[in-house]
Amino acid sequence: SGNWRSTNGGDAMEVAIDPTNDDIIYTTYINGKLYRSYDRWFTDTYYCISDNIPGGTPNGSWIAPYMIDPSDPNVIVAGYDDVWRSTDRGATWSALSTNIAGGSTLECLAVAPSDPYTIYCSAGSTMYKTTDLGANWSTVVVPGTVGITSITVHPTNPNQLWITRGGYTLIYKVQTSVNGGSSWTSLLGGLPNVPVNTCEFEIGSDNLIYIGTDAGIFYRDTLTNAWTSYSTGLPKTSVTDLKIYYPTRKLRAAT
Repeated sequence: SGNWRSTNGGDAMEVAIDPTNDDIIYTTYINGKLYRSYDRWFTDTYYCISDNIPGGTPNGSWIAPYMIDPSDPNVIVAGYDDVWRSTDRGATWSALSTNIAGGSTLECLAVAPSDPYTIYCSAGSTMYKTTDLGANWSTVVVPGTVGITSITVHPTNPNQLWITRGGYTLIYKVQTSVNGGSSWTSLLGGLPNVPVNTCEFEIGSDNLIYIGTDAGIFYRDTLTNAWTSYSTGLPKTSVTDLKIYYPTRKLRAAT
């Protein structure tokens, strides 16, 4: 109704909104403190659901990754020094891994939209994968040593994915795999040598992806062999997040 309300304060990090009920909103604070409101913070009532994890909120990255499972809005998956999963919107949690990153904290996380048993996560330049909801994890070998900044999984194929990289190694900006990470292809051509921060796949397209970089937005599909700038009218600024709003076909960028 035109009014703004604050959620949790301080260095708030990531927001997720239940796709089936927009009264249910999640936000995070530093190092993975995860909050949930059932009324859009209308009464400013919220719950630190990460404290429901056995032992309290685990050790997490400054911006700890989490997401609502694309196939079930009741399920939340979060990455700390291990991967945790809740099937009741954060009331209770179960661990999906044990010391997965050897004491490091996870920075990226993706649940395959078409297969909730397949989860990818990463710490630094190292990626991990499970295809059986955490019963077994494997380390995915990805060429390059620059930190992974995002993981995007194809909406209908859990073995097809894209990762973006930070840093200034030109050959490793965006990489894709069609076999669950067994082999990788670098998507080269047309990108400036700046960090790439995020990737968004256009559902229903011929592998059309958009990326946000420190120098604006670029896109690429299977019909082109190079990246094309998509930044007309956009200031030359770091783009940190992208989302497509499908009812009006709007690409929204956060800077």
